Amino acid sequence: MNSETEKLKSKYKRREILDKVRADASNTLDKYLLSFSTASIYLSLFFRKELVENLVHKWLLITSWLLLAGCILITLISFKLSEKAHERQIEIVDEQINNNYTNQQNCWSVFLGYINLLSILLFVSGIMLLIIFFIYNIK
Repeated sequence: MNSETEKLKSKYKRREILDKVRADASNTLDKYLLSFSTASIYLSLFFRKELVENLVHKWLLITSWLLLAGCILITLISFKLSEKAHERQIEIVDEQINNNYTNQQNCWSVFLGYINLLSILLFVSGIMLLIIFFIYNIK
């Protein structure tokens, strides 16, 4: 009986660790993506005003803004998806705690991984186009 109690405590501890790690990692990534995307758009607007004369390849600037705005939007959507993934993971751990061990995969978590990857790709692409735009236009 003592062994069963220890196993149960271990499972609860695992659940608490999962909760903390997930929250910390997700918050950090989302915070950086939102901050850097927003700052990039703001800085490009500021420098654009300074470079109003003779701008070339404006499509690079506009496309970079769209990609960075997409990153912001996808990141905001990922907040809600993260809640769903977290709720599902708790259900899975609860099933394990109740000795209904299942080897289920958290589909929300997998989908959230793809969404986060898309957000990172949009961010990197937007920054790269912004850099290329400024290389062409700063003399």
